[in-house]
Amino acid sequence: MSGEGPTALEPTETAERLVVLGASNVAFGLPTIVTAARELAGGPIEMFMTAAHGRSYGLASNVMGRRIVSIRDCGLWNALDALAPASQTNALVTDVGNDLLYGVAPARVADWVAECVDRLVARGARVRVVGLPLHSIEGVGRRRFAFFQKIFFPFSRLRFDDARALSRELDERLQALCHERSLAFVAPPRAWYGWDPIHVRRARRAVAWNAILRASEVDEREIPREKTRLRAGERFALRRASHEERRVFGALKRAKQPCARLNDGSTLSLF
Repeated sequence: MSGEGPTALEPTETAERLVVLGASNVAFGLPTIVTAARELAGGPIEMFMTAAHGRSYGLASNVMGRRIVSIRDCGLWNALDALAPASQTNALVTDVGNDLLYGVAPARVADWVAECVDRLVARGARVRVVGLPLHSIEGVGRRRFAFFQKIFFPFSRLRFDDARALSRELDERLQALCHERSLAFVAPPRAWYGWDPIHVRRARRAVAWNAILRASEVDEREIPREKTRLRAGERFALRRASHEERRVFGALKRAKQPCARLNDGSTLSLF
């Protein structure tokens, strides 16, 4: 998608707003997040998200020919500043861990996350931080670690012997950040993950994202389905949704935001 797209979102003082910072889990769970967010909002909601496999909080990432700037350097922040305050703004900080595979020390990653958190708080957001899937990571053996590292992060030099300790350190730093700033912290349970240690299983996405959005345990039987299911046209709109700016095999691609409008007036912007 190049320069064509919907017109810019008009400022409003009444719409509820959701900001989600993340990477591949956000990309995989996008329809689920949208569905759960609309249900909890009880009406139209403005959604702003970062997503994409291998997304970094502080480094530009290049995965399979797609290069995209870091979360802290993307256009999300300017976009939020251009809007009038919302009646309520919630924010999720997720997928913290990719940077360890890029060789970044836990302390530096935590500093990047803290910077993003402080920016969100300064913009009036109630922030919730999702920790690393430690129970899942600690159950990974050498062969499985090597397999997923080669598939998802082929240029990573992170050693198996270091992965668990660095993950624990980063998670502890995230918990300390939440304690210092009085933020909600969500510890992902082992049940959300399968053989893949870092991506929420498809069958558990609804439970996981509803729990993250509510910062509480969720009874799967209470998760609405039929009345919140995305219609075909809405699913198509989400599949076509594209980042404001990225490079694909060196070619600069831009898309106007919001990149998707849903039937109830909800909008999605990707950065």
